Amino acid sequence: MDEKFKVLIVDDDSTLRELLSETIHGMGYIVDTAESGEDALKRLKRDRYDVVVSDLKMPGMDGLTLLDHIKSLDGNILVIIITAYATLESAVKAIENGAYDYIAKPFRLDEFVVVVRNACEKLRLLRQRDSLLKELRGAYAELERLRKDAG
Repeated sequence: MDEKFKVLIVDDDSTLRELLSETIHGMGYIVDTAESGEDALKRLKRDRYDVVVSDLKMPGMDGLTLLDHIKSLDGNILVIIITAYATLESAVKAIENGAYDYIAKPFRLDEFVVVVRNACEKLRLLRQRDSLLKELRGAYAELERLRKDAG
């Protein structure tokens, strides 16, 4: 089961946005970019994403506000917050609000790759679990039907 995960990169820094986009594309994932929280919300309303990587501090809508919007749109999207303004308070707030992870800039690209890969692996495992539960429920329903037919 080789899934193509779709990742949205949201950052007002075009150089970093391009670097992260190329990195994620190189990992074999589908990637789109947005330069603002508002642009990201437009994309999220018309397309489905598995993972969103968002800068914390951006003009207009910040990363935590975007996180709240994402979680209200689709609670299954995993959000990774990146920031050059890392504080314990902002990290705790991001995680409490539902962020999957929080990465302080500057970060090493291999660290970023591991976080994105782990997020996609978590999604793959959750989907596999859901599929197996559905199969199990179907098998149980069939057993119940056979038991009633035999009885």
